[in-house]
Amino acid sequence: MGRLTVIGAGGTGHAMAAYYTACGHEVCFCDTDSYGKYFADIRANGGIDLRGNSGKTGLYMPAVVTSDFAEAMAFCNRVFICASATRHEEIAKLCAPHVTANHIICISNGNLGSPIFKRVFAEAGAPE
Repeated sequence: MGRLTVIGAGGTGHAMAAYYTACGHEVCFCDTDSYGKYFADIRANGGIDLRGNSGKTGLYMPAVVTSDFAEAMAFCNRVFICASATRHEEIAKLCAPHVTANHIICISNGNLGSPIFKRVFAEAGAPE
């Protein structure tokens, strides 16, 4: 199976990190230190408790749980942004120094995230 990075520790990020881990992918789950409580809970509980209608339930521990964006961006070239629109600029600025021409970035929720990431990456001199 493949590797992927999930950035954003809200509900969507938790679900995506757990689901893809359950599917056999190596997942790096990343967000800022302000989400450290969630990461501590994941470690204490032995994983993310996946429930719902995905066909997969149980505790799933991502391969990496981190607030280090350099580590998260180096983990692989497939990055899913699961942060609300109000956080897109913040997340883009944290990713920009570590973006390479090989990265594929999917912004999974929010409004008009692509133009924000494009602008911030251009300002940082990141490859298109």
